[in-house]
Amino acid sequence: MELISWIGKGIGGFLLTTFLAFLILDIGMIELTTESNIKPIISDSIQEQLDEQLTAEQLPYVHQDFIDKCESSASNELTLTSDEIGMPVDINLNCNRIKSSSPETITIVLAESAANDLYNKEYDCSVLECVKDPEKASVLISKKGHNFFANIKNYLIYGCLLGAGLIILFSRKSLYIISKNLGYSLFVTGLPFVLMGYITSAIKEKLPAELPAGFSSLFDNMIASMSYNYKLVFSIGIVLLVFGFLGSMIAEKVKKSMKKSEKKAKKKK
Repeated sequence: MELISWIGKGIGGFLLTTFLAFLILDIGMIELTTESNIKPIISDSIQEQLDEQLTAEQLPYVHQDFIDKCESSASNELTLTSDEIGMPVDINLNCNRIKSSSPETITIVLAESAANDLYNKEYDCSVLECVKDPEKASVLISKKGHNFFANIKNYLIYGCLLGAGLIILFSRKSLYIISKNLGYSLFVTGLPFVLMGYITSAIKEKLPAELPAGFSSLFDNMIASMSYNYKLVFSIGIVLLVFGFLGSMIAEKVKKSMKKSEKKAKKKK
């Protein structure tokens, strides 16, 4: 029975630690890949490239060229194919926005439209399959990637609950033993926050130098959020461990004291 209890707690601890670590990472990726975070960064990056390629003298001609194309188009949308613009997706431009823009703001319209289509790009593979192909790795910062991270969140939570449930089930219904076992799992899960600074530096060294500044800032925010979550789990783990060990010691002393009292009472009789 003792062996079964030990195995049950071991499996529960492994599940809780593993799923909780992935849950913290997943929450960070959900925040990173939200539309409000990704699209402005893509848009700013594209606009910066357009501003470098087009001079102030060229903008009126570019603006007028798009207006002419819109007026000759049968629909209210103008499509620029990926071959025309050298991008991985076709870009759909709203003619009303183009007509209401000016030569000075035409690059903003183009950049925002491109960012929208890039973020909402349809991929012909699952996220896990796409990341194996360097040309499709951008799926991680797309709407498809965001939905993937959001969808697996509940499964990770269920995994955490399963692990915690096994720990509680095989801890012989002792509050202090349950506290120690849960605390140990949370303590181990939260340990990465101690190394977060080194991990962040190592990852940043691997990032391309030409990466837009917005991505670097967003990455820093995600790491800060993950570090906070790891630190929170780590702190809760320590509290549970302290409570478990102190509680067990006090309970043991109380038992010994009661046994001594019983022996004295028997001797008096």
